[in-house]
Amino acid sequence: MKLKHIITVFALFISPLALVSCGDGDKEDSASSDTEDVDSASASVKSHVEIGQEMAEIMSEMMTGMVSVKDVESAEAFAAKVPERKAKMKDLLKAAKALPAPSDEDKAAVNKIMDEAQEKAGPSMMEAMMGMSENPEAEAIGKVMENAMQDEEMDKIGYELEAMYKIEGSDEQEIIVE
Repeated sequence: MKLKHIITVFALFISPLALVSCGDGDKEDSASSDTEDVDSASASVKSHVEIGQEMAEIMSEMMTGMVSVKDVESAEAFAAKVPERKAKMKDLLKAAKALPAPSDEDKAAVNKIMDEAQEKAGPSMMEAMMGMSENPEAEAIGKVMENAMQDEEMDKIGYELEAMYKIEGSDEQEIIVE
């Protein structure tokens, strides 16, 4: 699945919940303290293809985490891992920027890796969305998940990686690289 589509799929996953829960809620900024605990697997990344493989792995972790949400407790456990995954994505972006520009072959390979990960995760996400619509804790779960996933920096990281590798759909968002 494409990186930006994680948010789209997630929105579909919690849309029944979002209609019920409408508050902004207060949101803690714990990402900076969590980044210290992240193992920097991307430090050893030597190619764009390896970066693509790690991106797909992180995406799969996110999808698996979303599918595992069945109640407020599991939603909170999922939310607790989001900053770590964000830090990993940030490291991957940094590693990708340190490499020479990806070739057309690199871009094609990364797209293939992401497509394969999408195909693998799709059926379980659909099943989870169907189950969530009847969950009595849906409103509370929706609030936890919404707070966990609303992150402009994570979105920007995803958009930059998508633009770098010309991942399908990435041209829909203007990318500003600092």
